[in-house]
Amino acid sequence: MLFVCEKCGVIDDSARENNFTNVTYGFENYEDDYFNKHICCTECCPAKYKDGVWTLSGKWHDYFPKKYIWEVNPEVINQLIKENKIYIKSLKNKTRK
Repeated sequence: MLFVCEKCGVIDDSARENNFTNVTYGFENYEDDYFNKHICCTECCPAKYKDGVWTLSGKWHDYFPKKYIWEVNPEVINQLIKENKIYIKSLKNKTRK
C-alpha cells in the first residue's frame, strides 16, 4: 500500500518501509518516540532501532522516484483513496519543499 509520510509529505510504499508496520501494530522500536507514533518514509526514519539493529531507513530507497503528494494530480490521489490504495493519516503543518 502507498502512504504519505507524516513528516515530509513524500509518497512511499509500505513494502519498502518497516515504519508503516511498526506504527500500525503499535511496536515501539525507535528511540525517538515520534517515529513510534507517526508513519514516515524510508528517508525520514532513523537508520537504527533503539536496540542498535540497523533498519533499511535513513536514506531514500530508489526503488521508484521520490514524489511529494502535492506533485501528484489531486484527481489521481482521490482515485487512489477511493480504491483504498493509499494511506494518508495527516498532512498538518506540511510545507512544500
